[in-house]
Amino acid sequence: MKKILMAVIGVAVLAFGAMAINSPVFAENDLTKKACQDADAEQKAALGCDKNQQAPEVVTNIFNGVLTVVGILAVLIIVVAGQRYITSSGDPAKVQQAKNMILYGVIGLIVALLAFAVVNFVLSGVFS
Repeated sequence: MKKILMAVIGVAVLAFGAMAINSPVFAENDLTKKACQDADAEQKAALGCDKNQQAPEVVTNIFNGVLTVVGILAVLIIVVAGQRYITSSGDPAKVQQAKNMILYGVIGLIVALLAFAVVNFVLSGVFS
């Protein structure tokens, strides 16, 4: 059980690390500031200088990161349940427990995928 817990923690750390690496940096650089200062209204609209999209991007990244970890945990639960099913030696109680774990893992994965879709749909419609 300790090995499984350590694997889950390791996967969570890797997922959040990957999310942090791929997250956009919100600090404006000097070239962006200069381009926005020197542009007229039409150019500013094309460059996106008038839009403040930091909050929606942060919210989207947080939700996507959490849902990624939930999805990874659901897959790990399915894998562990499969291992328990294989090693149950035909014991009906262990077989039923493994089947329930697989069912709950699949339900968790479906919920995570649906939540991911709903969050991205809502945030793309609200902040676009």
